[in-house]
Amino acid sequence: VYDPSQPWAYPTNRNLNTILAGTTPTEIKVEIESELPRLTTYAFNLPDGGVLLAIWPDVEVKGDDYQGLPSNIKIMDLSAQSVEGIDVLHGYRQELITDEDAGNLLIKNLLVLDYPILIRLRDVQLP
Repeated sequence: VYDPSQPWAYPTNRNLNTILAGTTPTEIKVEIESELPRLTTYAFNLPDGGVLLAIWPDVEVKGDDYQGLPSNIKIMDLSAQSVEGIDVLHGYRQELITDEDAGNLLIKNLLVLDYPILIRLRDVQLP
């Protein structure tokens, strides 16, 4: 049911349902360096063989003017040919710059907002 007081709800749900279609939960080891005290991650295998990682703060973020905090994300024992950040609330997609660190995928200064940001890994290689 469409609620005009929340015009963002339908496109956000549509975006999230589209990206999660056909996924299956999986576990990957992730290390995070951030000023935020707790961050939560969930991982999913994609039908095309890629991996989807959801990340968000597991704490209340105060203030309407919160613009996010940069965090360093290390995905252990994994590499990918392409890494894309996805903002399902606004429908944005952006290719992310990554580094390789001893067989781990490193994403520096990812802006973690107060809602889930998705990271899509394509052409994933496991050791």
